[in-house]
Amino acid sequence: MANMKMTQLEVSRGGAFDFSNCARNMALVEMGVKPPTLRSTGTTIVAATYKVRLSLSCASGTPECGCFIGANFKSFDELMLDHSGIRLLGRYDGLVMGADSRATAGNIIADKHCTKVHKLTESMFACGAGTAADLDQVTKMLSAQLRLLELNTGKKARVITAVRRAKQHLFQYMGYIGAYLLIGGVDPT
Repeated sequence: MANMKMTQLEVSRGGAFDFSNCARNMALVEMGVKPPTLRSTGTTIVAATYKVRLSLSCASGTPECGCFIGANFKSFDELMLDHSGIRLLGRYDGLVMGADSRATAGNIIADKHCTKVHKLTESMFACGAGTAADLDQVTKMLSAQLRLLELNTGKKARVITAVRRAKQHLFQYMGYIGAYLLIGGVDPT
């Protein structure tokens, strides 16, 4: 009986859309095969920005000594040491992203070492929550699209480009893709 149902599902592959897997899956459910359950990664993801402002230290130990006058430095983003012993630490902005590593199915820990921080480019990462398989596939797709963009334009991809492409893709599926992303990185400009 099971073989008869499966042979009835043969569908010609000449058209643009192929729904044979949908029909196969429905036939398997009718035969009593339980579909696999989805695993959720939880929602423990975080991102924080920070700023470090100009800091001055002097060999004398007091910034009021006047050594700062005439100090020679090229930019605020360099650590400079001139003849008077002044050290300037410029303005640095940064982003810290993090996530836990557990995937859960209900209140059961399904995987203790689930990857939730995904590398999109050399300077861009995505932290994700939601269905583990959806996260993996969406971040792989984004990474491939950004790499192709870099190869086509000869320029590094910007963070807003990754965000826009992720929004367009996820909106297209109207919530059926369970991927919730925090995308961050350093823009080339």
